[in-house]
Amino acid sequence: MCLFLKKNVPDEETFKTAEEDLTFYKVLRVFKNAEGNDGYVTPYRCMYIKLGKLYQEIGSDYFVTKPGVPEPEYDRRIFGGGFHLFRDYVDAVDFSGIFPDSRVVKAVVPKGTRYAVGDYKLCRFGRAYKSAVAKGVIYYELPKEEL
Repeated sequence: MCLFLKKNVPDEETFKTAEEDLTFYKVLRVFKNAEGNDGYVTPYRCMYIKLGKLYQEIGSDYFVTKPGVPEPEYDRRIFGGGFHLFRDYVDAVDFSGIFPDSRVVKAVVPKGTRYAVGDYKLCRFGRAYKSAVAKGVIYYELPKEEL
């Protein structure tokens, strides 16, 4: 999942440090583990996720960007160096429809964590999803009252 960065948006509006805990959303694939309970993996990298655990990108504070995006309103993309998230719950639910065995969970980016904002555009859907990529995140089950 790549994060597309819009043209003419200054870096200080794209690359930020969380001044407080921030809530985003993540689509995870669900499977039954050996005990018969729900287990979770990320849809593209198939990374096992344990809810409530802090995941951090190891290495540089910088995100890996690349020029050349096949969409006229964007000029570069982040293709590595963090955890890709959705900024909007409705976008996450809509996107989860391509994975029949998925669930949307809350993704909290802790205060002090580097993150970037942009769009994720999947050509076959023809629309942009408001997204982010963060250097650290904790995933939680969404409480029923937030659904």
